[in-house]
Parts: sequence; structure tokens; C-alpha cells
Amino acid sequence: MEGNFWEGVWEMTDSVSVISDWLQTSGTGLYTLCGKRITSPIASGWDPGSQKGVIFHLAAETSAAAAPQQTTQFVFKCYGATNSYADARTVYRALHDALHGKKNKTVSSGILVEALLAVGGQNSADPKTGWPVVLATFGIRTE
Repeated sequence: MEGNFWEGVWEMTDSVSVISDWLQTSGTGLYTLCGKRITSPIASGWDPGSQKGVIFHLAAETSAAAAPQQTTQFVFKCYGATNSYADARTVYRALHDALHGKKNKTVSSGILVEALLAVGGQNSADPKTGWPVVLATFGIRTE
């Protein structure tokens, strides 16, 4: 697993994989709504206008020299599969429940050390399709 100490140097964990693995954990409300349509970048074959899902990207990342942790800002776009912001907000609330305040969650690709909502629930529109999306930014530490 990444993040292990090797000859005095910490290996950088793939933060995107850690978040993807955590959010695609079956049994959560977000997984129930979206299944595997929680991706970075968009999964091939998925039409955000017809199926609920979340697309996310890493906006910024820093790491400490003496620790194996990355501190990241992720931006999430929540799609509700309809032309209604209410449906996109349902996905956003499930994302919030899956991430905000979570600590020390181990997945196969690393550890979600802590996740906190930084900027929440902004209604927007997908620039390509015009579909309603709800944007959210989370500050997340991984290891």
C-alpha cells in the first residue's frame, strides 16, 4: 500500500483513488443513489443527464515533508439525472453524509484521514449540457 515508509522517504498516496474507493463503498446512501457513477473524470458510457452521479476533481494538493499525508481540495459536481436542482441536491446531501466529518477510514488505496466541507451546496449548470448540478468543495487529508 502506498504511504509506507521506505528508506527514509514516504511514498505519496493517490488521493483521487482514496476518495473514489471511499465514496464507492457499497451500502452508503451515496452508493445507493449513484452506484459506480462517482468518478474522476467522468466514466465512459455515463450520461449525467439520465443517471444520478458525482464527478470530482482535485483542485489543489499539498504534502508535508515529514509526514505521509496529503492535504487536498476536491471539487464535486452532483448530478440528479433530471432537469431539477432538487434531484441534484439529493445527491449532494448524500455526498455530504458520506464525507463531512469522516476520520480515519481505511480503503485499499490508503486512508481518508479527515474530510470537511469547505464550500457547500452551490447550484450551477453543467457548461456543456446545461444540466443542473450542485457544486461542493471538501478539504480532505489522505495518507
